[in-house]
Amino acid sequence: MYEDVIYLDNCATTRLLHQAAHALAFYGSHKYFNPSALYRGAVDVYKDVVEARKTIAWCLGCGEEEIIFTSGGSESNNTAIFGSVRNKKGRVITSLGEHMSVYAPFNELKSRGFDVQFARIDKCGRVDIEHFKSLLSPDTVFVSAIHASNETGAVNDIGLISRLCKQANPDCVIHADGTQAFLKAEFEVGSLGIDLYTISGHKVHAPKGIGALYVRKGVKINLLVYGASQEYGMRAGTENAGAICAFAAAVRILHGDIRQRIAYYRKLRELFISTLKKNLGDFLINCEEGLPNIISLSIAGVKSEILIQMLSDKGIYVASGSACSSRQKVSRVLKEMGVGQKYIEGSIRVSFSQFNTEEEVQLAAEAIADTANRLRKMIRK
Repeated sequence: MYEDVIYLDNCATTRLLHQAAHALAFYGSHKYFNPSALYRGAVDVYKDVVEARKTIAWCLGCGEEEIIFTSGGSESNNTAIFGSVRNKKGRVITSLGEHMSVYAPFNELKSRGFDVQFARIDKCGRVDIEHFKSLLSPDTVFVSAIHASNETGAVNDIGLISRLCKQANPDCVIHADGTQAFLKAEFEVGSLGIDLYTISGHKVHAPKGIGALYVRKGVKINLLVYGASQEYGMRAGTENAGAICAFAAAVRILHGDIRQRIAYYRKLRELFISTLKKNLGDFLINCEEGLPNIISLSIAGVKSEILIQMLSDKGIYVASGSACSSRQKVSRVLKEMGVGQKYIEGSIRVSFSQFNTEEEVQLAAEAIADTANRLRKMIRK
């Protein structure tokens, strides 16, 4: 049914790599033992989880004991935030460009009486560094900033943000949401100077329901899930061994060809934008300098929900923005970026994976232009 779909919503979720799908099925039907048990099969599964942890740590450039497996990006973000903020003493800061799994917890902290500050973002969706600096104080105890925007692809200078925080308070705990940046940009967590880092499996061709939180050695966070002593005593519950091993299988492959994929994304991006410019007028690219696999565009004179449905009928899948906020009429992030009313209602997001071909991308750009032009004519009538 979906074989001929042109799927361009890879920020929302991704198709499983064959190796990841095989691992998930194998551990579900054959090697299904509980890693905490003592018999031979269970011990073998435990060893596989250990190897998977080493793989994730290798790709992030950290120690295996610094990787805590979770159910995904939202849990990792919530664990980082609520696990770090212990009491109402001190200031906590994030930005107005965060994913809802960071933005909502900070609003929850605010409702509980915490000193919560939101840094403004620039016209690309990056943290406004000057405003961020003005919010820092010696009593700043926790900061969270998205590494790459899930809506625009804007990349924050996490290293700079970290240095500014440590200058204000050397004991400040710094978290970065790397859900979109992981394996889409080259970095190691050690070079970022951070304490906590979030990654998610289903954004990188691994299953849904698996993610990880990097916790720098020596950093202490409160537990969110109490019970047994899995994950170094930091997250109770039977390990999702199949998803963990599938995650590692996907990560191992993607890390090996990251430079080639980034170059390929740039090629697809250039083709998409050039094709769109030839066939459509009066639209904006909301971030020119972000991750190459994400394009946020705002088209004047159309409604994004109508455009998306018409494209869907043609077998072309794009998004209005964050999948977690897709029911909102207007993107919070784009609004904070200052995108004008003329454009903001016609905003869509296109995001590539290595499975997309140049032919698909060109066809999609032509279809978007043609559909938007027809919608404009219908509105004028």
